[in-house]
Amino acid sequence: MTQITTGVDPYTGLNTTNIINALMTDAQQPLNQLTTQMSTDKSKISAYGQIASALTAFQTAADALAPGKPLTSSTAASSDTTTVNATGTALTGAGTYNIAVQKLAQDEQLTSAPLSSTSTVFKTGTLTINAGGKQTDININIHNNTLSGLANAINSSNAGVTAAIINDNPGGGSTTDGTGNITSGPRLVITGSGLGANGNISIYGNDLGPVGASLGQFNYDSEFGNPGNSSMSVTQQGQNGQFTINGTQVTSTSNTNTTAVAGLTLNLNKLSASTGSGSGIQYQPTQVTVSNAPVSSSGPLQNFVTAYNNVLSTLNSVTAQGQPLANNQTATDLIRQLNNITTTSYGGGTLAEFGIMHNAKDGTLTIDTSTMNKSTTADGGAGLTNVVNNMSTSLHRSLNNVLYTIIPDQESTLNQDVNRLTDRQTSMNETLTQTKTALTAKFTAMSQTVAALQSQLSSISSLSGTASNSVMTAIQNATGSAQANPTSTGTTTGSNSTLNSLLNTTSGGTTTGTSGG
Repeated sequence: MTQITTGVDPYTGLNTTNIINALMTDAQQPLNQLTTQMSTDKSKISAYGQIASALTAFQTAADALAPGKPLTSSTAASSDTTTVNATGTALTGAGTYNIAVQKLAQDEQLTSAPLSSTSTVFKTGTLTINAGGKQTDININIHNNTLSGLANAINSSNAGVTAAIINDNPGGGSTTDGTGNITSGPRLVITGSGLGANGNISIYGNDLGPVGASLGQFNYDSEFGNPGNSSMSVTQQGQNGQFTINGTQVTSTSNTNTTAVAGLTLNLNKLSASTGSGSGIQYQPTQVTVSNAPVSSSGPLQNFVTAYNNVLSTLNSVTAQGQPLANNQTATDLIRQLNNITTTSYGGGTLAEFGIMHNAKDGTLTIDTSTMNKSTTADGGAGLTNVVNNMSTSLHRSLNNVLYTIIPDQESTLNQDVNRLTDRQTSMNETLTQTKTALTAKFTAMSQTVAALQSQLSSISSLSGTASNSVMTAIQNATGSAQANPTSTGTTTGSNSTLNSLLNTTSGGTTTGTSGG
C-alpha cells in the first residue's frame, strides 16, 4: 500500500508534507496564544517572587530598628587588658569607668580520690547532682558505667556542673603504695558552672547493679560534707567576684559581667594591683573608656536604607513598560505604601527631620550625615530612636500583610490559571495530533486512488491509444495545475478542487472506455 512520507508525492505531484504543515500551522494558532498566556502568568509569578524576596530582606532590616534594638555600636578601651578587658555592644553610656577588681569569682570544685583506670567499671544505678538549687538525676547503665562514661554522662545532663578527669601520675595510669592503696591516678573532678558562692554541690550515688565499684564513693553533701564511704573532697570553694565601678561596689557570680554597665561586657582577668592590707587595702583601678559611634554611621540605619532602595529598584524593574507587572495595581499600591510609611510622622517626628530623606528624583532613601548628627547631638539619638522604633513596629505589620496575604493571593490566582491552561494545552495537543493523523490518512488515500487510476489508464492505453490519450491529457492538465504552487495554504483548496475534477474526469473516462470495449 502506498504511504506518504516526505516531499513530492510521485502520483499526485503534490508536496503533501508542506501542505499538511501549512494546515497544522493554522490549526495551532489557538495553542500558541495559550502558550503565550502561560508564559505571561509564569513571568508574573516570578516577578512576585522577586518582590517577596526583596521585601523579606527589607523586613529584616526594619526589625533591627525595633524597640530594644540598638541603633549604633560602642567601642571600649581598657588601660590594662590583663586585669580588665571590656567590649562595648551598643548605646553604652560614653565616658570613663574606673574598675578595681578585689576578688575573682570561682566555682566550687569537688575532686575524687585516684582510681586505677579511666575504664574502671562501676555498678549501674543513679547519680543525683544538686547544684545551685537544681537537682538532676543521671542514669548510669552498662553503656556509661566507667569513669570516662560517668564524666560524659554528667556533661551531657545539663546539671549545672562540668566533669573532667585529671591524672596526677606523671607517667599516666596509676600507682599504689606498699599495701595496695592507689596513691596517684585518674580522678573525677566536678566543677560548678558560673554559680559562684551559690554553687554548692551535692552528689548522691545509688547502686542498683551487682557488679563494679560503688557509685557511693562520689557522695558529697554540701551541708554535712564528706560521708565516711566517700572519696570526694572540696578542692576549691565557690565565691563571688567583687569589683568597684567608680567607687560603687559590685558582686558577680561570674568573671564575665554584662549587667554592671548597660551594653558593656567586662571580663575580669585578675585582681587589681593593691597597696596596704586589711581594712586599709587600696586597689589600683583600670580605666575603661567608652565611646559611641555617630548615629549617622549606624549599621542598622544604613542596612534599612539599602534594603528600602533595593525593594524600590525591584518594584520599578518589574513594573516598567514591557515587564511582567507593568500597570499592575498591586505593585503600584505597594510603591505608594512604602513611600507613605517612610514619610509618616511617628511619635511627633519624621525620618526626614533626622536626615533620612527621599531623593526627589528617583524616590530612593539617603542619609544626610550632617542633619542626622546635628539632630541627635542634644539627646544622644533618643528622638531618632523613638521615631524608628515606632516606624519599625508599623512597618512589620504592613509587610506581614503584603508577604503573607497579598502576594500569596496573587500567586495563587496565577498558579490556578497556569494549571487551567496546562490542562487545555494537553487537550489541544491531543486534538492537533489527531488532526494531523487524519490529514495524513486522507492524503495517503488520495495518493493511492490516483496511483490506481494511473494503473488503469496504462492498461487502457494499451487497448485504445486515442481514448486513453485524451484521458491522459486531462489527468496531466489537472495534476499540472495542482503542482503549480503546492506549498502555500491557499493552494490547498485549489489543489483539492483540481483533484476532485481529476477524479471525476478519470471516473467518466474509465466508464466510457470500458463500455466501448
